[in-house]
Amino acid sequence: MNNDTLHIIAEIRQKLNDMAYDSGELSGNIVLDETVIPQLILLSEAGVIEDMLPAEGTTIAVKLLQAGQTVALTIYAKQLSRGIYYDSVAEFVKGNPGTLPAQAFYIADIAYFSDQGLSVPAMAQFADIARLISLLTELSDYIQTGLGKNRTLIFFQKKKLNVPLTFDSSQLREIPYLDKLESQLHEAHDKEERKTIFKTELVSSLQEVPAAEVFDRLLSDLDQIYEHYLQSHLLYLEKFSYQDLKAAVDKDQLEYTKKIYNTVNDIQSKLIAVPAAFLLIFAQFDFTGAQLFKNVLIFIGAVLFAILIDILLRNQFGVLSYIRTELESLKTNLKNKDTQVDLSAFITSFAGLEPIMAKQRNYLLFFRLITWLVPAVTFIMLLIFTHTKVATAH
Repeated sequence: MNNDTLHIIAEIRQKLNDMAYDSGELSGNIVLDETVIPQLILLSEAGVIEDMLPAEGTTIAVKLLQAGQTVALTIYAKQLSRGIYYDSVAEFVKGNPGTLPAQAFYIADIAYFSDQGLSVPAMAQFADIARLISLLTELSDYIQTGLGKNRTLIFFQKKKLNVPLTFDSSQLREIPYLDKLESQLHEAHDKEERKTIFKTELVSSLQEVPAAEVFDRLLSDLDQIYEHYLQSHLLYLEKFSYQDLKAAVDKDQLEYTKKIYNTVNDIQSKLIAVPAAFLLIFAQFDFTGAQLFKNVLIFIGAVLFAILIDILLRNQFGVLSYIRTELESLKTNLKNKDTQVDLSAFITSFAGLEPIMAKQRNYLLFFRLITWLVPAVTFIMLLIFTHTKVATAH
């Protein structure tokens, strides 16, 4: 049996009417001509079609077929002793999870023979993923073999990461920087350090992803993982780590967020006194105007109360200003850091704190307004009811 059998199947497939394919069986009707009959004889001798074929209401031996007859044909593609037939790219990918077949093969839906090289985009993409899997296999700490060709790569890098090597044709993609990555991890003078850095980025990026989705996410996020790896290598040369720097920045953001929220949270219990002051004033105020001295004392007390609360609020405004100064200093330090790595993403990440500070400042301004409403309302009441008393006396 030689590879010509695959070419024969490819040619006959193009001539089939009512073609169907299921589980390795290619079927349909074909009108015979002088070129098809010798091909069917070869397929019969190879054992991939029956020796007797249905033709025009009867069954005829393949060697007795004549031109012009219509034959119901079934090709048992899985029975090829050499060469492999795939009806689609999807079937090819499913049957070869990240490894190219050792035998010659043909993929019908893209009319691709394995001797065509990587001229077809789908095959170039598959080859890139196969090379990536080979690289990851080399980097992995352990390989777990499952049923059939299923494998799971296991990485231990601070945390454990399982990478089941399962994907389908919809996930095929080119990896334009794969040559550079292979060269860096195989030939660079610091290749061992680079391998460690790449594995660290891989585990850090994928450790929260469900196991069944890890390889899919790896393929979709590979550009970002590669970029982080390059940045981490630069930081490594400068005795830094991208993930460590990111963790430090994230920690700073969390701490400053807490500080900003605490500008209001820390005085909430004291601000409860504001509505209580309104209630007390309304309860003690003499609305008849007869006890002017008492009403004046209540007004003075309301002013003193507002001054004390305002002092608290001034302190919190000062805290907000100090936090803003600290943030600007932190961003300036990042800008001035002597590094080749682009830290702009870290610097701009602090921009999200600005709306929070503005919101807390507005809360403080609102509390100040409410606080000074206490003596203002008391003074208006004092004027109104004192004037009413005087008018009544006249």
